[in-house]
Amino acid sequence: MTISLLNSPQPSCGQILDWSGLNDAVMGLAIFEACASHDGPGVVITEDIQSAERLAREVDFFSAGSIPAISFPDWETLPYDSFSPHQDIVSERLTTLYQLPTLTRGVLFISISTLMQRLAPPEFVLANSFILNAGDTFDIQQMRRRLTKNGYHHVDTVYEHPGSNTATYDVVNQPGNCDDIGNGIQSVAR
Repeated sequence: MTISLLNSPQPSCGQILDWSGLNDAVMGLAIFEACASHDGPGVVITEDIQSAERLAREVDFFSAGSIPAISFPDWETLPYDSFSPHQDIVSERLTTLYQLPTLTRGVLFISISTLMQRLAPPEFVLANSFILNAGDTFDIQQMRRRLTKNGYHHVDTVYEHPGSNTATYDVVNQPGNCDDIGNGIQSVAR
């Protein structure tokens, strides 16, 4: 049972609500209450990425982690920049895109400028992504075929050729190290 502190209007499927004039963490509380009474996922569009990240933290606080609050980060680069976005940003964006198709409950926070950017189709992201966590198991031969198909080359030591893999997959890809024992993941480090 959810007790509403704000008695805020609850959106129905496809309805757009414009909440304004809610100061400090009251906006986060209102979003939490709306998500707590809604069965599906929701989207909150903010004016900038800082607001999106702040609201995601607030909803996570009010829900005590019971409602997934996902912030989709901006690239933090300009179109004419000659450098790529930071690897942590790329990783966070890919993780979010990978998780969104299976999200049954929660809220995605995204800035309007990030929302306007084109994304890879969900089928492409799902077909070309995987997430490894400590304690997971995986098929080494299938991983070898997948890495080879995606342009990685087998070498004895990874530092010989960036973007390569070892036979035992002690290091799957830089900068994330993935140590395995047999078919189980022992640790994942960044």
